[in-house]
Amino acid sequence: MACVVACSVAWVADAAVFRSAAWLVVLLLVGGLWTGNIQPHTSPPRIGEVMVDSIAIGNGACHLIRTHDATVLFDAGTSGDPNAGSRRVVPALAALGVRKIDCLVIGSRTLRECSAIPEVASAFSVERVVMDRRSFESFKGAHAGFPVDLMEHLRECGIPVESVHDGWNWVHGSMEMTARLPPPDPAAKRDNGGVIVMVRHDSWKDGVASVTVCGDPRLATRAAVDPLVAPQRSAVRLVADAAGRRRNWSWTVDGWK
Repeated sequence: MACVVACSVAWVADAAVFRSAAWLVVLLLVGGLWTGNIQPHTSPPRIGEVMVDSIAIGNGACHLIRTHDATVLFDAGTSGDPNAGSRRVVPALAALGVRKIDCLVIGSRTLRECSAIPEVASAFSVERVVMDRRSFESFKGAHAGFPVDLMEHLRECGIPVESVHDGWNWVHGSMEMTARLPPPDPAAKRDNGGVIVMVRHDSWKDGVASVTVCGDPRLATRAAVDPLVAPQRSAVRLVADAAGRRRNWSWTVDGWK
C-alpha cells in the first residue's frame, strides 16, 4: 500500500521535491523487500523460536520450517496446478521473507510433493536437497509424467542431492532434524518411498517434544506417528517460544486458535 501511494505521488505531484521524495520512498521499499529487511506479511523467528508456515496450494503440500538461523522447506508441489510453483509457492515464500533455503526435503516421489521444486530451486539459493533412498532410486530413469527431469534440473542448479535412511540426523543452525521412513505400502503397485521429519530446537527443554512434519498423512499413518503439520489440516505459526515453552498457534478454516 505504501509503495502504491508513493508511486501515485511521484506520478501526479507538481513539485519536483515531492516527486523526488516519492521515488526515493519507492526505491527504499523495493530495496528493503528484495534484501529481506522489510517483510510485509511476517516477522522472522526470534532466538529460540520455531515457526512452521503451511502454504495452501491445493492438492499438495508445502511447509516452511524456520528458526532465527535456519530455513527448511518441506515439499513443494501439487497435482492440481502445473503453474503452482511460479503462481503460488515462489511468491508466498518471497512474501514470508525467504531468500535462502538451507535444506529442501522431498517427502515423496509424487507430483503432490515436488512439482513446484524446479521453480523454487531457480528462484532461491538452495543449499541441498534431501530425500529418502527409495525416492532417490525411483527418481532415476523415466520421467514418470513429471513436467521436467527434476534430478537433472537440480544438477544444473548445482544443488547436491542426498539420500537419507531411517533415523538419519542432520543439523541446520539451531535446528536438529531426524528422518523417519515409513514402512512400504503393501497395497501399492510401486513404492514411491517417503520421509517424515522430526524437528527439534537445541534450546528446547526436555518437556518439549520434537515436532513432526509430514507431507502426506498416509505416510504418518504407516509410520504410526501423529504429525503436527499435515496438508488439509492446519498450519502452525509458532511451535515454541524463546523460553522453550510449547505454544502451538494452529490455523484452520475458522482462523487462528
